[in-house]
Amino acid sequence: MKTIVSIISAQPTPNYLLIRELFEPGDELLFITSTKMQKNIKPIVDTLSWDNVVINEVILADGEEERWSIMCSHIEKAISKNKQYAVNLTGGTKYMALAVQSVFEKYDTLFYYVPFPKNVILTKDSEQPITTRLTVAEYMQLHGHKIKASNTIRTFVDAKQMLVYFTQRFRENEFGIIDKLREYRNSDTQISWVETKENEPRKPNISGLQDFLNRIGFVSKEADMLTKYETQYLTGGWFEEYVYYLMQNEVGVTDIRFGVKLNETNNDLDVVFTKDNRLFVVECKTGIEKGSMLNQIAYKSAALNDFLKGLSSKSYILALASDNPNWSKIPRSMNIAYFGREFFLKESKTRELLDSLK
Repeated sequence: MKTIVSIISAQPTPNYLLIRELFEPGDELLFITSTKMQKNIKPIVDTLSWDNVVINEVILADGEEERWSIMCSHIEKAISKNKQYAVNLTGGTKYMALAVQSVFEKYDTLFYYVPFPKNVILTKDSEQPITTRLTVAEYMQLHGHKIKASNTIRTFVDAKQMLVYFTQRFRENEFGIIDKLREYRNSDTQISWVETKENEPRKPNISGLQDFLNRIGFVSKEADMLTKYETQYLTGGWFEEYVYYLMQNEVGVTDIRFGVKLNETNNDLDVVFTKDNRLFVVECKTGIEKGSMLNQIAYKSAALNDFLKGLSSKSYILALASDNPNWSKIPRSMNIAYFGREFFLKESKTRELLDSLK
C-alpha cells in the first residue's frame, strides 16, 4: 500500500492521470493545496468515483504557500515514516513543489512528473507511457462541468448525401426553403399546412416543401409531418452529424459526443471529442453569410474555451459558406482553426483537415 500525493492547481488532468495510472486497491490519496485551489480537489475525487478510499488533505491558508517553514510543517504533520509515498510534482506553484519535494525526500518516496499534454510519466530514471485515456464526460467533470449529449437521428450515408446536395445540387430556391424552415425548428410541423398556410414573417408559407424533400430523398418518420428534430436536421443538423461521423471514423478519437449541452450555460457544443487526453470542440456551420456572423461564432468558441479552462482543449470552426480568404484570420487570432467550404469538396482537402486533428 502507498499514498499517492497530488499538489493541486488549476489544471487537474496531470493529477488525475497519475492517480489512475498508479492506484492499486488499498492505496490512499493525499492532496496538498492552498485555500484558493481547494475547490479543485472535489472534481478529481468525483471523477474517480471510488468507494472506500482514504483521502486526506493539507490545505495551506492564504499566504502560507509562500512561507517555506510553515508549508513544510503542515506537510510533516500529515505524513508518516511508516508509509510509502508516490508524489506527483506536476501541480502547484514552483515554490510549493520544491517544499513538497524537500519534505518527502526524507521519507520512502518515489517522485513523478507529468509533462502534460504529453502522455508520459517521468521519474528520475525512466519515462513510461500513460495508458489512461479520458472520455468527454471525464474531461468535463474534471473541470467541474456536467454534460448532456444528444443522439444522431440519421446515418453517415444520409449525411454524406445531404453534403453532396447542399454543395453541388441545391437549386437557388431550395436555399430559400431551408431558410424559411428555420422558423419551425422548435416544434413538429405538418408539411401540407406549411405549404398552404397564410404567409407570416415568423411562420412563413413554404410552398414546394414536399417536392424538395422528395428530390433530396428525405423521408420523414411520419407522412406529411416533420418532427422538430427532422427540421433541425434539414436546417443544419445534418452537417453536425456528418462531422460527428467523419471524426468518429477517421480521427481515432477516444470518445466523441454530439449536441453537447453544458449544465451551467445555454450553449450547445456541436461536436466534442477527446483524443490522447486532449479535448476538441468543433462548431459546424452550413452558412456564414457575413463577417460579423463569423466574428460572433469565433468569440463564442473562444469564450467557451476559456470557460472550460482546459489547457489542452482545441477549438475548430468548420463551415460550408463560400470561401473567403479573410475569414480564417479572426479565428486564428483566437487560437481557433477555421476550415471552409473547399475542405469538403475535395477528398485531398478533407484529408488535410483530418490530418490536422491527428
